[in-house]
Parts: sequence; structure tokens; C-alpha cells
Amino acid sequence: MTLLDVVLFSKTKSLDRTFTYKVDNEMANKISIGSRVLVPFGKSNTPTIGVIININSKYLDLEILDSVKKIYLVIDDTSLITKNQIELAMWIKNEYLSTYIDALSLFLPPSDIKSIKLYYSINKKLNYIPSKDDIEIIRAFKSSDIIEASKLYKSFGKKVQKQLDKLTDDLALELKFIVYKNKNEKFVKFYSKSKDYTVEEGLKLLSKNANKQRDIWSSEWKKQEMSLNELITKFNTSSNAVNKLVEKKLLIESNKILSNKTIKSDITSYNKHVLNEEQKNAYDRIIKSDNNFFLLHGITGSGKTEVYLQLVEQMVKLNKGSIILVPEISLTPQTIERFVGRFGDRVAVLHSKLTASQRLDQWNKIKKNELDIVIGARSAIFAPINNLGMIIIDEEHENSYKSTIDPKYNTIDVAKKRCLLEGSKLVLGSATPSIESYHNAKNSAYELLEIKNRIEYASLPEIKVVDMREELNTGNMSIFSRSLYEGIISALKRKEQVILFLNKRGYSSFVSCRNCGYVIKCDSCDVSMTVHKQKNKLVCHYCGKTKKHPSICPNCGSDKFKQFGIGTEKLEELTKKVFPYARVKRADSDTVNQRDDYQNIYKAMKSNDIDILIGTQMISKGFDFPNVSLVGVVAADSTIFLPDYRSAERSFQLITQVSGRAGRGRVRGNVIVQTYNPDHYSIKYAKEYDYENFYNLEIKLRKEFQYPPFVDIILITIYGPSLNEVKSEMEEYYDEFIFILKNKQKNISMIGKPHIAPIEKINNNYRYQLIIKFDHSEKDELLKYVEWVFIINRNKKGYKCNKISIDIDPVSTL
Repeated sequence: MTLLDVVLFSKTKSLDRTFTYKVDNEMANKISIGSRVLVPFGKSNTPTIGVIININSKYLDLEILDSVKKIYLVIDDTSLITKNQIELAMWIKNEYLSTYIDALSLFLPPSDIKSIKLYYSINKKLNYIPSKDDIEIIRAFKSSDIIEASKLYKSFGKKVQKQLDKLTDDLALELKFIVYKNKNEKFVKFYSKSKDYTVEEGLKLLSKNANKQRDIWSSEWKKQEMSLNELITKFNTSSNAVNKLVEKKLLIESNKILSNKTIKSDITSYNKHVLNEEQKNAYDRIIKSDNNFFLLHGITGSGKTEVYLQLVEQMVKLNKGSIILVPEISLTPQTIERFVGRFGDRVAVLHSKLTASQRLDQWNKIKKNELDIVIGARSAIFAPINNLGMIIIDEEHENSYKSTIDPKYNTIDVAKKRCLLEGSKLVLGSATPSIESYHNAKNSAYELLEIKNRIEYASLPEIKVVDMREELNTGNMSIFSRSLYEGIISALKRKEQVILFLNKRGYSSFVSCRNCGYVIKCDSCDVSMTVHKQKNKLVCHYCGKTKKHPSICPNCGSDKFKQFGIGTEKLEELTKKVFPYARVKRADSDTVNQRDDYQNIYKAMKSNDIDILIGTQMISKGFDFPNVSLVGVVAADSTIFLPDYRSAERSFQLITQVSGRAGRGRVRGNVIVQTYNPDHYSIKYAKEYDYENFYNLEIKLRKEFQYPPFVDIILITIYGPSLNEVKSEMEEYYDEFIFILKNKQKNISMIGKPHIAPIEKINNNYRYQLIIKFDHSEKDELLKYVEWVFIINRNKKGYKCNKISIDIDPVSTL
């Protein structure tokens, strides 16, 4: 008898563990680790899907073994998850304090199970003599050896279940479950012309009044066959005309599987480029070095993508797969174009816009090695590539590589663990590496590779910092400094393109009463509402709620409202007024919300149909347009003074990244940075592209104030509808946590006090936080205490009103 450790597909906290089931020797050869099984669960033996994470033949006392339930059936012929992937899932569970099923689900494909039906069959091996009560049920099986349970319920009523259970226990009937799966293949009808008739012969078979049929038959087809939709569109006809031609045997009908294509077929090939000396050095070190982890620090426009392409090409030659991660798949069309243009139909592109059917199709093709190059956002790290040679994480500094939903994993750490398990190499690339990654490289945890020059000797754009205080002092009240205004005019005259960056969407930041100072806030959140003029509403950027712009102040009744601050919507309006002949386009989450919106903007920029592009951080990366000669950073102060330890780093990265969009052609670019704080170190060093000195200062501050990379952080947030209740619960668990640490004689000097979150309320939930800092060496032990107090013990007490979030190494503490 073989025993299985099974994790159930259940979100119930009390079921977050493994359950032991058994299989007889006959079924044992059908099972494998990572396969799904159907098991009986609970007193009623409810059929429940689970996944096998361990198989063993350990000895159990016969009495105990007898009490272990047998599985109903094996769902999958082959393993869905490999042993390495299960080990990685268990690491994620422990590292980020997630549940078993949340960690395992990261690796599983979209469900292909349509339904599970219960059947009963007669046991022919047993000469069973039914009782008077059972005789009618047994007779039902004379016409069929197997009957669906629902039909028995229909014939005998729901009360028949007790008799069915008795007959099953007596072995007169046997339970059978059948799993019905969705057919991922979709069939489409295609039509071709019959070769048995000439055009003239065919026309003789058609009525002179059948104009559409005659048109379809006599017209020249550019393709040998067309789908029904293609015929209807091309000839402006109906399916009836097509069917008539099939009846007359002039058209031959055939069914074909519709490919779940996720990549547009109009992408042109992207030729291989000769690497320059710096690129070649980086490539050679990655291929030849015994190290597994590399940080490629290359300035904007230095040709990192070409290095990635040639690394992947080498993996193809070695019959190994590659995963390329980008921050947001919809915002990196050029990366997709280049990889698909170079490697064609062996590339899988994974993103959130795929349908469930497309995702399942892609997953199966990757699993079968039909696709061995995967491009995607952070979840693509779990793609089922079997022989993984390399993982490349582009723009590795981006916050989007940290999951904001459970499990709150860090993609880079997951990638490192996967590479160690599978013997693969990891390449992190960025012009502005995260402080943690650069610190790791400086301390030999990664091999540091640098590209300090742009390709083809193009120059970095010159950055000019404009002190907006001086602009005000000289009477310029406009959002455009004189330098920026003149720069735009000059670029437009030369028919060059301009990018204006403002990391704040909407029209105005907030609305205030000039009589009493009242600021209109969201009723559900502790934040001011943003004016959106086009929608004619005030919008909360945290919960999405809207309200009408009031005509009078709800606090004092005054009508003296004033809108303060500026967003991309207002900047667009002002730009069109100041530069009326320019073609202006805006790219932010208000205008880019459909599947092809960003792609359309990208194409318009590429074909020079946009003169001035205005946008938020979505335009700060991925754009490579040779005609962009000027970038304007309209308000560089927007992120500097946020109450978050990464605010200076984020500001430096944004300014550097968006500046890198300029001057990628033959003309040297210019960048104008507008700020009220020109002496802030993030702006001073960004102006000089001086990452090294920025890092040196920032790392000193991190060490002094005990922030990563010198310590780890856990951010615990309890949230709920009552401020007093979330405060009370947090303080209760804090006291319990501190008691345990003192008992274990642990240092508590770096553990903060419970406090109201910087944003006190979001979506009608008050938020109370606890920030725990600790030394790396204590992480495993401390996580156990956090899990015990804030998860296990909390679940036992059963707080139902409040919810909890535990974020290991958060990217933000807001």
C-alpha cells in the first residue's frame, strides 16, 4: 500500500496542511508527484481535488492504515508540477508565510476541469441478494451497468442516498467518478474551391439570380482556403450562400483546429547586431563564468536587449529554455517585437490579457517543449520550462516585481532560488539597479558587469535642472519654465518629438475651499480626491470611488473653491493651448485601459504621428524612438518627500529612466528637469548620471537608519471597519509577540511600535501597522514566531471582522 501527502484545493485556513491518503498497488503505478487526484474528504466523503506533493511507503500500524482513506481517482496521467517546482513552492510558503495551495497554485495551469460526475455501477463479481428495500434500485441496473447518480436521485428521490451508501458498503455497488475536461481545441470551418469543375462549369450549376454564390465561385481567391468569417466579410454575404455552394459540391468544407495565437503575425524579423566591446565582454562573462548570478548595469540606450537576445540564442543552441521578465508586458512592445522578430514561433508571451483558453494552451505548449522562450511579467517566472538555462530580469529595479497579493513574493528572490534548484543562470539588468542588487554585486553575491557607453557612440542627453522658485521670482507662473518652453518650440520646428513626464494622473491634485481651508476627501479613504475634468468628477486613486464636484463647500457653504496641483490631464490641456499646432497625446492609466491602447500610442510615436507625448511612469521605460530629442520632467519633486525609505531611490530612477528616452538617434538629446528642490541629492546625481555616488550616499543612510539591505523588514497591517478594533487587535498580538521574543532572549530594539498607517483608511478599512526589522541571520527563526502569533494563533481566536496582511521585505511602507 502506497501513502500520499495531498494538498487540497481549498482556501479554508483550517485545511492549510497536508492530508494522507492511500492507493492500492494496482493504482500506484498511475500516480506521480505533482499530479492531481480526486479524494474523499470529511465525514461525508465529499469528492475534493488535491495535488500530490509527496509519495512514500512508510510503515503504519495496520489499525491506523485501515483508517486512512483511499483516493477516488487519478486526474492527470502525468505530473503537472516537477519535484523542483514543489520544492520551490514549499520555499515560497515558508519564506512568505503563504498557504500551501496559494504557493502551489503559482505553478499550476488554468483549470481544465469542466465537471466531475458521480456514477454507480453494479459489482458483477458479488452474487448479491438484495433486501426488499433495495430490490428496485438493483433492478435499475439491468438496463445499464453504470448509472449517473443524478439519474438515480431523479428516479428514487434524494432519500435514496442512504440506500446507495449501504449498497456501497455491502460492496453491491461501486462508486465511479468521471472527470470531464474542457476541450482546449476550437474547430473552425474552412472552405476551398473544388477542382472538379472549371469556373464556367460551376457557373452553369448556379442560378442566374444567385449573385452572391456566383460571385464567391467566380472570383479569384488569394488564398487556397478561407474561413467562413473571411468569406462572409470578403463577399458581403451570408453563411446560407456558402452552404448552398457546399451542397452543389463547388466548395469543399473542412474543420481545422483554431490556433490559440497570442502573438500578432505582422511582426517583422529583427536582425542580429554585432556586439561592441563592452557588450561582448558582458556576454562572454555570463556564458563562460562559473557564477550563477549577474547584475548587468548598463546605461540607457547601451544595448542591453541585444545582449539578452544573443544570450537566449546561445541557450537555443544548447537546447535549453529561457525566461525573460519585463515589468509590465503591455508597456514593453519593443522587447516583444525584438524577441519574436529574432526567434519567431518558439516564443510564448504570457500576460494578463490572455483568455483562460489561451493561457492553458500556452502552458501546455511550454510544458511539452514546443515553446522554449517565455516572455512575461513577474508570474512568468513560474512557467513550466523543463530544461531551463537562463532567467533574464529586465529593469530589475521596478517595484512591479514584488507581488502585492498573497503570496507576496519577490520575483528576484524566487528566480535566484529556481536557478539554484535547476542549475540555471540569472541575469538582472538595469540602468538604475536597486540599492539591494548593487549592494549584492559590490559584495560578490552577484558578478557585476557594466556597459558605460551607448551603442554606436550615441551620447547621453544633457540634463538641465531648472529651479522653479527662480521662475516664480521672475514672474513666470506657467507650468512651463522658459527653458522647457523654448526647448519644445525648437524641437517642433525641427520636426522632432517631445516627451513630457509627470507622475500624477488626473486634472488637479485636490480641491480646497479658499474660505475655510476644507479639502474634499474620499468618504472611504483618508486621502484627498483628484479632479478628473474629462469625467467631470472627483476620483479617489486608492479605492476608485467617484463623486460630483460640489458647487458649495460642505463645511462652510462658500462657493470659493480652488483646484490645486496639476495632473497629466491638465498638462495635456495646457500643452494644447500653448502649442496649438502640435499633435499631443496622453498616456496614463485613464487613457490606456484597453488591450490595444498602449500599442496604438507606440505605433503612432514610431511613425511620427505624435509630436508631444505626455505621460506618467508608463512612458519612462521601454520606449526607443530615435526622433525624440527632448524630455521634460515637469515636476521632479512628486516622489522625493513621500514617507517611504525608498523615495530618493525611486526619484533618481524615474528621472534617469525617463531622461534615457531622449537622444537615441543621431541628434543628441536634451532633458529639462523642473524642481523646487534642485539641491536634493537624487536630482543632483541624476543630472550627472552619477549612479555610483548616489549609491554611496544612499547606502550610508540605509546603514545609519537600519533599512535594507542591512536588515530585513516585515510589514504587518491589520485592517477593518473599526479603528478601535484594529488598534486593539494589533496591540494584543504585539504584546504577545514581544513576550515570546523576550522569553527567547531576542533583541527587540529594531521592532517598532504599533501605529496608524501613513494612509489611515482605504476603502472603508482603517489600517494599523507594525514594522519589524531584524538581522538576516535571524530571519528563519523570527518568521516562525510571526507565523505563530499572527497566523496560527490568530486563526484559533477567529477574528472575523478584521483582516491581516503580512509583507516580507515590502517595497513600500505606506
